[in-house]
Amino acid sequence: MKRLKLKLKGKKVLADKTMAFQFDLKGADFKFIPGQYIGVYFEILLKKDPLGNIKSFSMTSTPRDNFLEVGMRMRPSGFKETLDSIKIGKKIEIEGPYGQFTLPDSAKRPIIFIAGGIGIAPFVSIIKHVTENNLPYKIKLFYSDKNLGSMTYLSDLEKFKKKSEGLNYIITLTGKNLKNWQGSTGRINKRLLKNHLVNVKNPLFYISGSPDMVYDIRQLLLSLKYKEKDIRAEEFAGY
Repeated sequence: MKRLKLKLKGKKVLADKTMAFQFDLKGADFKFIPGQYIGVYFEILLKKDPLGNIKSFSMTSTPRDNFLEVGMRMRPSGFKETLDSIKIGKKIEIEGPYGQFTLPDSAKRPIIFIAGGIGIAPFVSIIKHVTENNLPYKIKLFYSDKNLGSMTYLSDLEKFKKKSEGLNYIITLTGKNLKNWQGSTGRINKRLLKNHLVNVKNPLFYISGSPDMVYDIRQLLLSLKYKEKDIRAEEFAGY
């Protein structure tokens, strides 16, 4: 584990109640693999947070960037209010990287990403990395959220898709009043997966989202006769 103090380089609104925070890596010795996460730590919070003074966030940046970026839903918690109050240029303590939610060394098997909400975060880093380096992975992404206003990195995904023949993504919205939406609606279910995976042989699955979403998708994949050893998951508890 490595603990560093990095300057807050920037912050921006990604979507409804969702923000990205960037930490400057200039002069820092920090290496990571796309798909990994970091811990952000505060010794003192603006107000008490029952979930503690440290939280984990998947990085959406890549090793080519001169900054670390994390995306998160903003909730009225002591931790996130403290983070949002930090001024640009001030240092924040981070630790890591952690996790093995990363691509296999070989690109022979097709990769299936399944994301719910801000669970898209690690996949943004991985897909951007694949695109930047022209890697031969075949990736299909299923991405679900309430509505387009709450979805993040859509414009980035479209750019990545144009640059990479191996990337395809399917969006489904679960909210109400989706009058102008012509795509899929409802949660990611057996029919949606079967329709888009009918010709996909021997895939490797990655699931990222809330604990309930991860559990449901895992059970769904098992019911479709995919093997447990071919399913990897990352939960965003309390995100």
